[in-house]
Amino acid sequence: MHDLADEFVLFCHITSGLPDTKYPRLLLEKGGATFPHLAFLNARGNLVTVHRGAHTLADFQASGRAATRLLALRPRVEAGDAEAAIDLLLVELELGSVPLDEARRRISVLGPIPEDKRPTLQALLFDREVFERVRSHGSPQERRKVAQDFAGCYREGKVPRAREPRVAFYFAILPYAEELQDASLYEAVLTDLRATVHCSPAHQASLRRATRTLKELKTRAESAR
Repeated sequence: MHDLADEFVLFCHITSGLPDTKYPRLLLEKGGATFPHLAFLNARGNLVTVHRGAHTLADFQASGRAATRLLALRPRVEAGDAEAAIDLLLVELELGSVPLDEARRRISVLGPIPEDKRPTLQALLFDREVFERVRSHGSPQERRKVAQDFAGCYREGKVPRAREPRVAFYFAILPYAEELQDASLYEAVLTDLRATVHCSPAHQASLRRATRTLKELKTRAESAR
């Protein structure tokens, strides 16, 4: 964390739940529900943004720098700077702090998007769409439709840019590929998933299960020949 302290003033709060502790509701007040939780505050202690990425130094720094950009852009937007309004939306999408419907509404009133910013905007919108569709908790039929759509995007080479929605995207496709008995699709997605999560302890059990499933799919495919 030393590198992070070079750029930001660090404050650690222990949410103990014990009586007579200072700031007992600070976690909830700053956008948290579980811990560890990282939030970026301004000089007055007001919430700027919540970190939603992986818990790595590089991801912490990326969220912190995006929070710094937010603080710099907001006064320009309030002053009527149209270009800053576009940049602000891009940063908020990067941080995952604006819902997809709200982002689309704002795009409709922003005016023409500069050509050089359109690819980034489309990629960020896709990331947000994936995130929201995965979190929608629909019926089994709806979840299958989501997985089917994601599989179609994957076959076209369209995958989320940010790590969190990309991991969710891959995990959503795997059961669909298993249902189809498509060992090739399953293996390709699993390979990309491994490359994305690397050695993250949180995903090792799921990766082991997926590896066993892939082996079973290959065995069935061989038997069917």
